[in-house]
Amino acid sequence: MRLRSLITCAGITKPGYFHERTDDDMQRQLDVNCFGTVWAVRAALPDLRARRGSTITCMSSAAGLLGVFGYGAYCPSKFAVRGLTEVLRQEYKADGVTVTTVCPPDADTPMLRGEQPLKPPELLALSNGAKPLTAEQVARPARGHGVRKGERHPGGEHQAHRDRLRRGAVAGGALHGLAHRQGTAQGYCRHVRVGVVLLPEHEWTIDRARWQRAEELGFHTAWTYDHLAWRTMADGPWHATIPTLVAAALSTSTIRLGTLVASPNLRHPVPFAKDLMTLDSMSQGRLTVAIGAGTAGHDASVLGWPQLDPRRRADRFEEFVDLLGLLLSQPVTDWSGEYYSAVDARMIPGCVQQPRPPFVVAANGPRGMRLAQSRAEGWVTNGPSHQGFSTEEWWASVGAAVGSFDALAAERESPLAAGYVRLLNIEEAVGRATSVAEIVDVIARAASLGFTDVVLAWPRPTPPYQGDEAWMEGLAAELPALHDL
Repeated sequence: MRLRSLITCAGITKPGYFHERTDDDMQRQLDVNCFGTVWAVRAALPDLRARRGSTITCMSSAAGLLGVFGYGAYCPSKFAVRGLTEVLRQEYKADGVTVTTVCPPDADTPMLRGEQPLKPPELLALSNGAKPLTAEQVARPARGHGVRKGERHPGGEHQAHRDRLRRGAVAGGALHGLAHRQGTAQGYCRHVRVGVVLLPEHEWTIDRARWQRAEELGFHTAWTYDHLAWRTMADGPWHATIPTLVAAALSTSTIRLGTLVASPNLRHPVPFAKDLMTLDSMSQGRLTVAIGAGTAGHDASVLGWPQLDPRRRADRFEEFVDLLGLLLSQPVTDWSGEYYSAVDARMIPGCVQQPRPPFVVAANGPRGMRLAQSRAEGWVTNGPSHQGFSTEEWWASVGAAVGSFDALAAERESPLAAGYVRLLNIEEAVGRATSVAEIVDVIARAASLGFTDVVLAWPRPTPPYQGDEAWMEGLAAELPALHDL
């Protein structure tokens, strides 16, 4: 009888400073963790290749996704397992073998308890009291989706302070978090959709061609920012968001359109809902509504409204999301809240997309992430925008956000819905790219963190987003491969 499935789970660890670990410590961890997996796969592979639909599931670790202080032998061994599965996935896809990597975070096991006394103080400090997941929490996503679907379950990281990032020490709580991903050759997400941001700076007689070109090139979504004025372009041409998207809707037929992101800083839910209902109709159901709490700045002060501290902005945003959702999903709404009121507000004939267009909520902290998981169909993050971050520091912070999001998702009674959107604005990383190939690498890296969608800016001749429009042609040629990594 031939094997149909192989699950490898070989792992030991002995944390400590790299220079204090003996040669035997290093060799034993590499032998057990890496070669324990290699030899098992090699022994089972003939049977698995002979039977289409076979599966290989290899246990790596969240420490196989990111270097962790104090794990000088464990991390390399788990990175090796992850690299092995990516090779196997490519080489045996034609044989119908599904290869999965499991990257769990800290889980409450005898091994974890045994390593605690050996951890350096820096590693203990970085853990920051993060509570390990139970075995049940680690197993829950796999039960819901099944290893035969090639799902990957990487751990994430808690948000680290900037000085920790500069030391390269995103860890400890680094291993707390959980997500499930589709295993692929270049990343963990089977499909990654690429969208573009087009700034509303041109007259429509000129700009129509740019939106149409984005559709012709095959980009999945075209977004525009929702501001009254924006950063260094505040004293230049800047057109309104909704009219721009209506014009784009009437000039295209397949590309999805969206706000990135609208906020209560300048929007009241009642008139905004009417605009969105109409835009959804004019686009024939191609609208995605990305919304965020808003920050201090021009949009927050231009209307003369009282300035809110972060907590009150979050309070207002929760009410904004709730009321906007009701308005878009029912014909008549009455509401009396702390920040908004609606009296006999009518939304007729209603949205094309039922019960309403999808919401994607911008969030970087736990409160916003919980809101994105409970009230929206997606989550979007820009990552850090602080000047002085290196590329690796930026990615480490994005990974920390993913870890926090996944940890919160693991606490939910029910998993996030199939098709839930995880959107990363990659402009911060793409802005440092010097070729289309480097942009593709950025997108693949976003997919490896579990993002289903990415967005980058359409290049402009001058800052911000200065670049060569010809790159968009080159990136378009890569879209089929990116859609099915």
